[in-house]
Amino acid sequence: MKYIFAIAVLFITLVLAAWATDATMPTGLRTHYTALTTIPSSAADLYTHDVWLKDIILIPQSTTNPTCVIQDKAATPNIVYPTVALTANHKYEDSFTQPVLMSGGFTWSCSDTTVKAQVTVLY
Repeated sequence: MKYIFAIAVLFITLVLAAWATDATMPTGLRTHYTALTTIPSSAADLYTHDVWLKDIILIPQSTTNPTCVIQDKAATPNIVYPTVALTANHKYEDSFTQPVLMSGGFTWSCSDTTVKAQVTVLY
């Protein structure tokens, strides 16, 4: 009898843990793709509402090795990319298996205005 009770408690715990994990990311979100766009040299908003970052492609189109910063707009910003160092004329791609919540949207900037980017978010 003790084993049945222990198994029942374990099962309920696992179900609640799975529910809590799923509850952090809403279901039925829409996907939005940005067209290839230039990242500014000073911090600028790309989104001003909560989004879930799924994919990002950065393409520096110069002979320099620019750095980029991408962070959400939370009261205390979560910096997803503190300083991405790009190689001149090489594509940088990142994709998240579990999209990252960007509270309040996000800002981005690069040290070189020749960096182009494409982003996929869920909202």
